[in-house]
Amino acid sequence: MLASLGGADDHWKAVAEARQATANQAAGLSADEVRKPFVALSLALGALTQHLVDESGLALDPEGDSYYLMLAATVHLPDMLEGMGLTRGAVASYIKTPQAPQLMVGATRLAIDRAALAQVEEDLRHAISFNSDLDRLKLAQGLTGARNYLKAAEAVLKDPAPDAALSASLVKDATVAIKELGQTQRAIAAELDTLLKARANRFVQRTVMGLSVVLVLLAGGLYFFYSFFRVMQSGMKTIVRRMHAMAAGDLTDTLIPKGKDETAILIGALANMQTSLRSIVREVREASESIINAANEVATGSMDLSQRTEQAAANLEETASAMEQIGTTVASTTDGAAKAAGVATDNVNLARQGGQVISQVVGTMSEIQESSRRIGEITGVIDGIAFQTNILALNAAVEAARAGEQGRGFAVVASEVRSLAQRSADAAREIKQLILSSGERVEVGNRIVHEAGTTMKAIVDSTGHVGQLLQAIATGAHEQSSGIAQVGLAINELDQMTQQNAALVEQTAAASSAMRQHAQQLASAVNAFKLPA
Repeated sequence: MLASLGGADDHWKAVAEARQATANQAAGLSADEVRKPFVALSLALGALTQHLVDESGLALDPEGDSYYLMLAATVHLPDMLEGMGLTRGAVASYIKTPQAPQLMVGATRLAIDRAALAQVEEDLRHAISFNSDLDRLKLAQGLTGARNYLKAAEAVLKDPAPDAALSASLVKDATVAIKELGQTQRAIAAELDTLLKARANRFVQRTVMGLSVVLVLLAGGLYFFYSFFRVMQSGMKTIVRRMHAMAAGDLTDTLIPKGKDETAILIGALANMQTSLRSIVREVREASESIINAANEVATGSMDLSQRTEQAAANLEETASAMEQIGTTVASTTDGAAKAAGVATDNVNLARQGGQVISQVVGTMSEIQESSRRIGEITGVIDGIAFQTNILALNAAVEAARAGEQGRGFAVVASEVRSLAQRSADAAREIKQLILSSGERVEVGNRIVHEAGTTMKAIVDSTGHVGQLLQAIATGAHEQSSGIAQVGLAINELDQMTQQNAALVEQTAAASSAMRQHAQQLASAVNAFKLPA
């Protein structure tokens, strides 16, 4: 018990040593020497008591009855017991030697004991005020002897010459009072022990009651927890079973939440999710079927378009080849037209030269006609005129040769003129006879030459118009050749684009086929879900 209170062993050893000192006193010692070990023992007991009070918590006792009993039994009564012993010696010393010092000591001790007695009485009154059952013990009666002794001691101290015979009776009264105080202290300590035991029993009862309440509450909590666990377990099993069914694709069952707890809320949320999932699965099924149908149509159309595109590409290739041939032909035609235009231009130039010659012939024929009229007058100079006529006829023959077929008639006339010129020298005599005939012929030749000039002018105009037409044809053919070349380039580009379109159409057909396969896979995956009818 003492070992459980820290430091109690040291105080207990001090008490044991002080007690041993009182037992080992030698005979013949003075009263002060005899009293000294007992004072040490009393101090050791007081220190032990104070330590026990402090360590046990009684110094801070919250209950008034036990607190004041503790003060009386462990603090004030021990102090009073010690003081009564000192007062007993001081009074005996004063009776033996009634001097002022002894009187001062006795009076001081008497005042201290009165104060201690009043403190003990106050402790008892406070304790009874907190616990009226303590009044039955009559603890205050144990203080009567001490109170009477203090009155007798006060009377002795007031007597300047006390009777020496009173010393023995006062010592006896003091000893009896000290014994009564000791009995009162033990009675208070016993009652304090009873109160503490009762408090301990009440504490045990309250503890047991508290534990019982805790156990009841714990049992109720366990029951509610078990009930909650069972409800949660049932709900969670339903959720897990439904989740496994949903994972397997079964959406036919309908969840109905029971209650308003968290599990019911979770089941309701799962039911809403299942309803939404049903709608999604239906929509995905319909969409996958629509995608499959659309993919089939797109694939069919793409294949048809691919075939048509390939046919168009082949036709474009043939058209490109034909346009290339046409371009070659047009280019050849353009070259021929250009050459024809050049020849026509040369013909125009020749015709213009022929026209000039005809004009000269017309002038010459006029001169011949004039000369014919003057033949009769200038026969003397026939040789010179014949010579000049021969030269002119030669020039006319040369020009007629240049004129080709058109100048053939003129060449005949020039030949006849030259023949006449050659014969003029030999047949001067026949000139006069032939003047009329020559004049007529000259007039005919002049008329023919005029007609030839008119014809040559028409030929020149026609040849110029033909040259213009040929030039226009050459220009148009060149432009046509350029246009055909551009058309050929456009057809080649169109052919390339058609081939690219054919490749894209094939890719589209392949993509449509892949999309159809994916849609079929999606439909197969969605068909794994079972929906209510």
